[in-house]
This record gives sequence, C-alpha cells and structure tokens, in this order.
Amino acid sequence: MKFNWDTLLDYNVDTNKDRILAGANILKSNVNIGSGDVRIPGFINLDIDADGKKVDVIAKAESLPFKSNSISFICIDHVIEYSENPWQIVEEIDRVLKKDGLVYVSSAFIYPYHPKPLDNFRFTLSGLKCLFSGFEVLKEGVAKSAFSSSLAVIVHLLASIFSFNSLVLFKFFKIFFSCLLFPFKYLDFFLMKFDHIPRNIFSNSYLLLKKIR
Repeated sequence: MKFNWDTLLDYNVDTNKDRILAGANILKSNVNIGSGDVRIPGFINLDIDADGKKVDVIAKAESLPFKSNSISFICIDHVIEYSENPWQIVEEIDRVLKKDGLVYVSSAFIYPYHPKPLDNFRFTLSGLKCLFSGFEVLKEGVAKSAFSSSLAVIVHLLASIFSFNSLVLFKFFKIFFSCLLFPFKYLDFFLMKFDHIPRNIFSNSYLLLKKIR
C-alpha cells in the first residue's frame, strides 16, 4: 500500500523533532546522518567514525554509500554546520532520497563556536531554505528561543571573564553559570506563545522537507 505522507504530518500536529522522527519509523530505509550515540527506532545510523558510538555505517555525509533513489527519510540534526561543503551534502541527500522522500534538517544559528573538530557555518531559517531550495518545505521553525540562545552566549562570556585565562577555571565556571542561569531558559515557553512577535533570536532552526523531483 502506498504510504500517505499526510498521515505522517497529521500525526505530528506540533513541531517537535522527536514526534516527527517517531512518525517516520513506520517507513523503511530511514537514515540518521551524524547519528553519534543517538539511536532512533527504524533508522540506520551513519557517522564518520564508530568510536564507541551506535553506528551502523561509517561514511561522510558528503559521500553517502547508498544507491540513488533508495532512502525514504533522512534525519540530519545539527550536522551541516560542521561540514566544509554543506552544498555537497544537499546534493547527496537529493541523490539518495526517493521522490516524495522526507528530510528533517536542523542547524545552529546563535550559539558559541564549538569545533568537533570543525565548526564552519551558521544558518538562519531562510538560509536553510536557500540551501535546500530544490525541496518543498512542509514544516519550519526555530528552537531554543531568545532566553536560551542568549544564555548560551552569556555563560561563555561570564566563564571567560572569571577564568582569568585558565582553561580549568573556564570549564568550571561554564558549568557553574550554566546551572545558576538554567531556570531562565523556561521563560522561552512563555515567549514562544507570542506568535506575532518576530523570533529573531534563536539557537537553531529546522525544516521538514519533501523531495519533489
């Protein structure tokens, strides 16, 4: 029986990533690119190394080891900002994805530099759309709004000031201020309810996309 994509979208009435991916596990040939230790039911885990991770396939996102038009759903959660060539990743996703296949992609916007080992790009929501311009946007949104994203920067700033150029102190104060200021992040729950206020400050953005050709 042909799968109805609208069933998946109706199932995910909100924009929660976990629900989107949970709805996808009824499909076959799903891939989680840059999986790390995260295991999503029904997904093949792909990463650049196995190093104690729950990885099924070792490969780069820029060169996916799958046949063309063979994958139903791809999750690429906070991966493209580390790549040296995110455009090549998009080309590979387009190649291996079936027609009408889905992509969940997210990326950092306002967040401190964190190389693993590289940290090359930041994307606004419109920037992600430009990158995936050949796909149809089904859902879009931002996560970790003004308070969370601002606190991430403030914590690094305060840790830098109080570390007195000591890496040990920096790590200590980063944990200290993260714990101290953590409750303020819950203010985002109230801010996100104000639909008419522009969400110009956010940690990351995401898209749920469909391949249309």
